[in-house]
Amino acid sequence: MILAIIFLLVFDLGLLGMVFALVIAYALAVIYAAWKIQRVEKMIPNFNLQMIKDLFKFSYNLYLSGIVCHLNTYVSSLFVAFYLLPAQVAFFRMGQDKAKLLHKIPTAIGTILYPRISKMEDSSEQNANLTALSYRISLILMSFSAIIGVLLIRPAVFVLYGKDFLPLSTSFWIFIPGVVLSGATSVFNQYFIGIGRPKFSLYISIIPLIFQIVLGYILIPVYGVVGAAFTTSLTFIGVSLITILVFNKISKVSISQIMLPHKSDFVIISDFIKSQLHSIKPSYNKGEKTCP
Repeated sequence: MILAIIFLLVFDLGLLGMVFALVIAYALAVIYAAWKIQRVEKMIPNFNLQMIKDLFKFSYNLYLSGIVCHLNTYVSSLFVAFYLLPAQVAFFRMGQDKAKLLHKIPTAIGTILYPRISKMEDSSEQNANLTALSYRISLILMSFSAIIGVLLIRPAVFVLYGKDFLPLSTSFWIFIPGVVLSGATSVFNQYFIGIGRPKFSLYISIIPLIFQIVLGYILIPVYGVVGAAFTTSLTFIGVSLITILVFNKISKVSISQIMLPHKSDFVIISDFIKSQLHSIKPSYNKGEKTCP
């Protein structure tokens, strides 16, 4: 933030200043992290060519998959910007961004899931069952959050932005099914990476990208923002369904076991909420005792 302000206000570099600020900020973050690690454990440079080759072979699928996933998310925005007015672009992007806030739930779960899977190489069945459980938990939490979002988005937009921005609510409603399903299925990507098969995430994303380009070319010029939202949401749903089928094929976990919530899933969620409430309550009571 400070670097961005300096480049924008002091040097007046505009958009290029924002690029410089981001690059320098990430570089400083990496240097600081390396310095902190170096203080804890001495790092010795080791240029192992075979290890570098193996790392590149593993990671290039991740980078390509990330690029394709980014295109799946934002290629409709390109069509909207090309065919529609700037105001419609704003409504589309704001609706999409608000809906994608739900992805914070599976992102948090995936952060824990990947290291667990990568450490259980000898138990493929346990990996698969843990991933299926993570999917069901994500789907339950995202569905519940989505219902709240669907009910509150219109009054929230009216209060925060005014009645002129109410059309973004329509984009939000259309995005929700695709966002919920794609967010929940994103945990399967952690499974593919954890078992050493990141290429599946890449292959899964390519076909829906082609589908989205064709569908966007047909729908967006005719139906505008609504067509763009449908195009993106259908693409998310398509990626999700293919991901579920691939996971089913690899893991041998049945579709019903993957998709249908279990009673124990709700117990896990309930226990987690109770534990969080109990962790807050003692500190609150302790603060009460210290008051005069």
